[in-house]
Amino acid sequence: GPFVLKGGTNSRKGQWKTHMFAQNKGEACEVYSRLSDDSLIGRQPIYIRKFVPLHTFYHDVVGMPVTKEFRFFICDQNVLCGAYYWSSHVEELTAPPSITEVPNQFLQECISRIAKNPNAPRAYVLDVGIQQDGTPIVIELNDLQMSGLSENSPFLFYRNLKRQLEKSDTK
Repeated sequence: GPFVLKGGTNSRKGQWKTHMFAQNKGEACEVYSRLSDDSLIGRQPIYIRKFVPLHTFYHDVVGMPVTKEFRFFICDQNVLCGAYYWSSHVEELTAPPSITEVPNQFLQECISRIAKNPNAPRAYVLDVGIQQDGTPIVIELNDLQMSGLSENSPFLFYRNLKRQLEKSDTK
């Protein structure tokens, strides 16, 4: 440990201390049990990963770290848009961090690796965090249809998705 636990498509980050974070294996078993009994998460596969400390701005009222994290929408190996992840906490920051903090080379390497998988989806969401030492790390891949926009502009997202789909239709 420590660990982070979440469902395949949803989490209970609003209940960080009891339904998402575990300091050790014993606590992970307890959190897993709570998530298994949860009406939203219980029917999803539950994933457990090592907790990686990210650049943290502050901890919110439930103890959840509000971090330097970004959400990128990808389709046909092209970034449609990207923005700061924590839309529910952006007002507490002087200014949200810029996606330029995620090196383009890192993003392209991630996209390339994902594309090599024969089961890779055509469109997905890539969440990237910035570790305490400034190094980017993939937090998770998400189903594009099941992911919130975070701070991504709906106009930019849908415009770019439409353009990408039209481009691929002409091939």
